[in-house]
Amino acid sequence: MNLIQIVPGLLPRVDGIGDYAMQLARRLRERHQITSSFVVADPDWQGGEVEGFYATKVDARSSQGFLDAVVRCEQRIQSKSVPLLLHFSPYGYQKRGYPLWLQKTLEGWQEHRPGTLNIVFHELEVHSLRPWSSAFWVSPLQRNLISHISKLGRFQYTNAEFYRHDLENWGSGRVSLIPNFSTIGEPSSNPAFAERRNDVIVFGRGAQRKANYKRGSDVLASLCRLIGAERIIDIGEPIPGDTTPDIEGFPIVRCGRLEAEAVNQWMAKSVASFITYPVPLLPKSSVHAVSCAHGTIPFVFDNQKKELSCPGLVSGEDYIALSRGVVKPNLPPLDRLSAMVYNNYQARNSWSAAESVAKHIFG
Repeated sequence: MNLIQIVPGLLPRVDGIGDYAMQLARRLRERHQITSSFVVADPDWQGGEVEGFYATKVDARSSQGFLDAVVRCEQRIQSKSVPLLLHFSPYGYQKRGYPLWLQKTLEGWQEHRPGTLNIVFHELEVHSLRPWSSAFWVSPLQRNLISHISKLGRFQYTNAEFYRHDLENWGSGRVSLIPNFSTIGEPSSNPAFAERRNDVIVFGRGAQRKANYKRGSDVLASLCRLIGAERIIDIGEPIPGDTTPDIEGFPIVRCGRLEAEAVNQWMAKSVASFITYPVPLLPKSSVHAVSCAHGTIPFVFDNQKKELSCPGLVSGEDYIALSRGVVKPNLPPLDRLSAMVYNNYQARNSWSAAESVAKHIFG
């Protein structure tokens, strides 16, 4: 069986959606004998075959560029009925987040190859309350574009109930829920708790980590006191201009950008991670997924003060919600909490996601 995956970017480029698609491809091949080919929707992508998977790029972000790239995959596979899996995020396919060319292309594809398109919505429209930002003006256009695209897929899924609710309200039909998984490593057993240090991991993109320090520094310090942390381990590209040595006396060890294996090692030997993130969207957080995969307890501060519950995740088992100025004295023993986080994750790991995708596309 064969599958063509459409992605914004792919190895060797660092791309979160591309990394997700590649991990999914590995699992589909290993357990379901489904071979993926990739169409990279970036004319500037420099790459080729990746881990034995055929990959080709579009010559231009246009209907013809898309069609030509898909046809190259079909010719290599020697079939014109190969299902497609589009990995959608508005900013992945157009700099301003409004890839109208993609909508028109997919509408034409339905006539060209009816019933072969499947879609995973990694992100929907971006909200902004600031009229001087482009997101403020683009958001309604994005919503309209996404509502049109969401009606085209044979099988569709997304990573958070918050997104699924919106898509179905926009008339998409049934949308499945498959939470994000760790794309950088999933240990086969929970790393030994006795060998962990009381370190708190701050991991992710620069903007995410900057939010942790700028808006959540006092909450991070409270967490460190709560678990008796020794250090804060900062992993990711350096944040420009940030050389703060500590947070309220807790030293920051700045590791910079690390390869996946090094990140896995830090996760496996640390007790906790800290994320400033909307709780209802936690299933889409790659940092949350990586933490859970390693039994590293995710402590989450929702700076927007939204509802601190999340469909599909259990507060106190899959994450600990933190609030400013509120101490959490009744935590279960940290070793038990680590085990719960790890064990619960197994139902939403990459193997589970591949099982669901294979069932719906090929079942």
